[in-house]
Amino acid sequence: MRRIKAMEVSKGNLLFLPSTLLFLALLRLCTAAAIIRVPEDQPTIHDAVTLAQDGDTVIVGPGDWVIEAPITPWGKAIKIKSAQGPQLTTIAMSEPPAVLGRGCVMLFESGEGPNTVIDGFTIMNGYGFERKGQEGFWGGGAIACFRGSSPTIRNCIIKLNSAVYGQWGGGVLCVDSSSPHIEGCSFLDNLADRGGAIACLQNSSPVIERCFILGNACRFQAAAILCSDSSPTVVNCVIAGNRGRTDVQAQGPNAAPSFINCTFFQNGVSCTNQANPLIKNCLIWPHRTFCGRFEDNFTGLYPIFVRVGDYSGSIGSLPGGPQRARLIKDPGDYHLRPYSPAIDLSLIHI
Repeated sequence: MRRIKAMEVSKGNLLFLPSTLLFLALLRLCTAAAIIRVPEDQPTIHDAVTLAQDGDTVIVGPGDWVIEAPITPWGKAIKIKSAQGPQLTTIAMSEPPAVLGRGCVMLFESGEGPNTVIDGFTIMNGYGFERKGQEGFWGGGAIACFRGSSPTIRNCIIKLNSAVYGQWGGGVLCVDSSSPHIEGCSFLDNLADRGGAIACLQNSSPVIERCFILGNACRFQAAAILCSDSSPTVVNCVIAGNRGRTDVQAQGPNAAPSFINCTFFQNGVSCTNQANPLIKNCLIWPHRTFCGRFEDNFTGLYPIFVRVGDYSGSIGSLPGGPQRARLIKDPGDYHLRPYSPAIDLSLIHI
């Protein structure tokens, strides 16, 4: 069912009276969830999100959508998704944004829950958000989640964002017990002082699964993920080639993040102030600094991203006898090759 839109009535039409507005509001309550297409039904993403109500879906057509202010659902349980996926649909912040201090691409600060969904965009050129009442606290270059906001973010490419003045979370910032569900996303070349890709602060515990966290950077701590008195769950992710003083940083007595079935390539996990992460059933190569609890990891002495072949030298005696292997030529492919000695050998510990 196509919704009757208030904007189809001319602004200058004298018949557009309060009674008409009331009628349209009542009509809206009686209709099924709507699909609002951009640009067919509304010219901009902001216009569509403003019009949308709980349960509606905003579908954004392909193209480069440059915005001047963050996209904010204002607590509504709506879906904002691309029609043709992140490779063809980009949302980028203008340079500069319309209001200094509001330079993140997407802002969640009204307690949004998992039924608020962002799906299938490249999100880039964000500069972060300055928190009111805490001048100088900048974060969330691409996406900022405050006040317990916990949306679902899926199938996105989050790249080339930074927290202005290099503060917290170049890609995503989660603070105030905000725990979004982030799935199937890639974090590429984001920058911050702390938490180049993701920063989790103040009891925030997002679930991060099936993500690539590659080539992000920090000036001080955590080029990949910062967990400050927060306990994210990171599952089936690749954390590789992030650059900074530390790669993943857990800090504070309430920091107990979990990394399960993940691949670490040239990256490790550091701890301060009694943090206690869990690293379980992960592939880790080459050996880096790690801390916390370890269960069934494969690491260190043997190449992981390998295939049996004619190469390079012995990698030692593993169950099944001595094996030879050569590294995958493409460093961006982190799948194990058939017959890799790392397959099903999770009992080899750090």
